[in-house]
Amino acid sequence: MCRKIEFKTIQPYLVLNTDSFSQFIIMGKGISHFYEYNTHKPVCPNVFVPSGCIEMVFLYSNDRMRVEVRGTTTKYKDIPVDKNTTFFVVRFLPGCFPAFLNCSAQDLTEKVVDIADVFRADCNVFQQMESAENMNDRIKVFMKQYLSLYDDQGNNILNSIKKKIYCTHGNIKIKELEEYTGYTTRYLNKITHQYIGIGTKEFCAIVKFQNLLDGMNYNRLNLCDLAVDYGYFDQSHFIREFRKRAGMAPKDYRDLLKANLYSKKVVDIHKHKFEKMY
Repeated sequence: MCRKIEFKTIQPYLVLNTDSFSQFIIMGKGISHFYEYNTHKPVCPNVFVPSGCIEMVFLYSNDRMRVEVRGTTTKYKDIPVDKNTTFFVVRFLPGCFPAFLNCSAQDLTEKVVDIADVFRADCNVFQQMESAENMNDRIKVFMKQYLSLYDDQGNNILNSIKKKIYCTHGNIKIKELEEYTGYTTRYLNKITHQYIGIGTKEFCAIVKFQNLLDGMNYNRLNLCDLAVDYGYFDQSHFIREFRKRAGMAPKDYRDLLKANLYSKKVVDIHKHKFEKMY
């Protein structure tokens, strides 16, 4: 029986490189969560790891705001960091694409682009975002504009694919997805490329990796046992795959977590503050 139909993603290096990382988890209306952090003194490379999600990033610095869109990535990506900058980020759920962009998910894969290059000319979503003074205000302003354009019509095939992948924590063969959905691998890839920006097998691998990251952040099992628990049965493959996605070896990553108190840096904003918005 499937118990897990949600998929919450993390960006651990962004947490480690700040004194306080605030997040507000939604897991609905096409949005995974909002998060905000400030740049101070980095303790590790400022790296963005694969999550299967598209993000909209608002950068506040020197009384000015600029906006970027981060597409889906398949391996870790270094992010240039400006000092004394506040980052307010909207992470969309995998396969969910904001209506105010005039491109596709596949157009953004492996890219970070300026909002001006992909923004629909007839939308005026962010006019008030620049003057919003704190995270709470930014969430309220964004949600008001976002929900006025939000279309709840998802792709049934994509939803079925995602549900099965989430249930198995990414540990599923494409042949099994074929049998489960009744569609060929070629068609499944067409759907995931269209809505997520990557192929089905790659998306499974990212879901598996993200579940592993979450386990490493909060689980004290030794790395070998942890790897097996999350479906990595070959040690060399585990290390190679982890380096590809995270940019360092699993042991180095865990040492980094221990040295910088990952879990104590994350501040959750209570959902009841924003219930009236949706």
